Amino acid sequence: MAAVVKAFDQARHGRLPTPDPLTLVEAEICDGYWYGRPGMDNTRTTPS
Repeated sequence: MAAVVKAFDQARHGRLPTPDPLTLVEAEICDGYWYGRPGMDNTRTTPS
């Protein structure tokens, strides 16, 4: 509970670090739309 109160207080004062959104998902990165391919493609592993 103390961690929750501390995080809330930090957020109130604008002192929380910006979280990396990729840490919120356990899926592979998909970036196909950026390269004109199907959206779920991962250009780092899928051949062009």
